Amino acid sequence: MKPVNTKYMGKVRWEFDELASTNDYARVLSNEPNTLEGTAILAGRQTAGRGQMGAVWESAPGQNLTLSVVLFPKWLRADQQAALGKAVALAVFDTLSSVTMRSDIFIKWPNDLIINYKKVSGVLIENTISSLNLSSAIVGIGINANQMQFSTALVQASSIQQITGQTVNLSFLADVLLESLEYWYEQLRNGQYVLIQNAYLSKLLGLNQVCSFALPSGTTIEGLIRDVGTDGRLCVESAGNTQLFGVKEVRQIY
Repeated sequence: MKPVNTKYMGKVRWEFDELASTNDYARVLSNEPNTLEGTAILAGRQTAGRGQMGAVWESAPGQNLTLSVVLFPKWLRADQQAALGKAVALAVFDTLSSVTMRSDIFIKWPNDLIINYKKVSGVLIENTISSLNLSSAIVGIGINANQMQFSTALVQASSIQQITGQTVNLSFLADVLLESLEYWYEQLRNGQYVLIQNAYLSKLLGLNQVCSFALPSGTTIEGLIRDVGTDGRLCVESAGNTQLFGVKEVRQIY
């Protein structure tokens, strides 16, 4: 089934029972001259799925949504690429909100999605840059839908069904996601950076609240999340000082 409410997002859809990585397959397609923007790749099972910073993305076969989309945001400056990540996070937020109707959904910086303080979705965006602009973007999204058991090491992982008790139709979930993704991608294309920023911050876990953060050194600090800059860095006010952190420089504890 293909989404009927999009102009291009997911109109071309490649579906596989198994792939090593939907992002890897999408990257190959992005280099083919006839690949259309919005082409989506879905896999019932990934044998080498990845999360942020090289983490392994665990997903039980046939129970969750694992999807990658090929985009060509050649109009987006490389120094604005964090806005793409925010737009994608908003698309996943809207998808989960529409499907679950819950009010306890948050974006955990930079783009994990949390329901009831459990991680149900992750995003991995891999950009290619040409000169000052992006030439392509592979947007990988994993949503834990119907999986009921997770590795004991993933104490904060959960799924829509585990939290809500409702079984999710994966084709329907994909349609809702692709529709939301097209909406927010078009907002970005139209230069609605302030709209995206304000919407993102309004859904950010811990904004203007005291939160704990783990540093690579093993130490823990407390501070108030004040902002996420145009460069994607997290702004934390701690002990009277403002600090900016990149993705690999701090981990929010929740």
